[in-house]
Amino acid sequence: MQQNPSTKPFVPSEKETRKLVIEDVCNAMGADTVVIDPWEVHSSIKTVKEMFKRPGTENISAIAGFAEAIRQMQINESMRKKIQSLSRLFEKELKNMIPDLEVNGENIPRAPGYSNIYFPFMSGDSVLINLDLNDIAVSTGSACSSGSRKPSHVLQAMGFDNKRINNSVRFSFGRHTTEEEILRTVDVLKTIYQNTLKNKGYAI
Repeated sequence: MQQNPSTKPFVPSEKETRKLVIEDVCNAMGADTVVIDPWEVHSSIKTVKEMFKRPGTENISAIAGFAEAIRQMQINESMRKKIQSLSRLFEKELKNMIPDLEVNGENIPRAPGYSNIYFPFMSGDSVLINLDLNDIAVSTGSACSSGSRKPSHVLQAMGFDNKRINNSVRFSFGRHTTEEEILRTVDVLKTIYQNTLKNKGYAI
């Protein structure tokens, strides 16, 4: 049978082709899939690149940077959990050995790398000096005001009185902090506590 020469084959327009492609993608991925037509998105952007199909060349460095940022975020999340477990271990062991002390902000959301401890039996400066003699670095101020002699504005904002603020010490933990260092610090603090009680005439 000869084909009728007056019958022309169906050739979809560019817009119809895009519609067919998008429908195929939706069918393949599921009914809830949302597909954005890149041609329609860029139709309002005047450009001569790629035959007016898109606004320009992909930003390869930004794409690679975004991928690296996601990778680092995943690494940092595991590191955050590690640091948080170390700070919680420190607080737990310290409270078991020295029942008199308290953790400032213990039951509220806080950054994982910090423990701010209230020592009712001695000033924060005394704790700091004794720890420094044992090569343990701590601070009586907030992390963002290093070197300042003013009371911690963070503890002030939390509503603590001057005695509690002056008797509080901030311990910081990082990615290189080890469990052995945590337990050693607890042992040193226990010794400081016992010596303080002994000097004040309390039986241990």
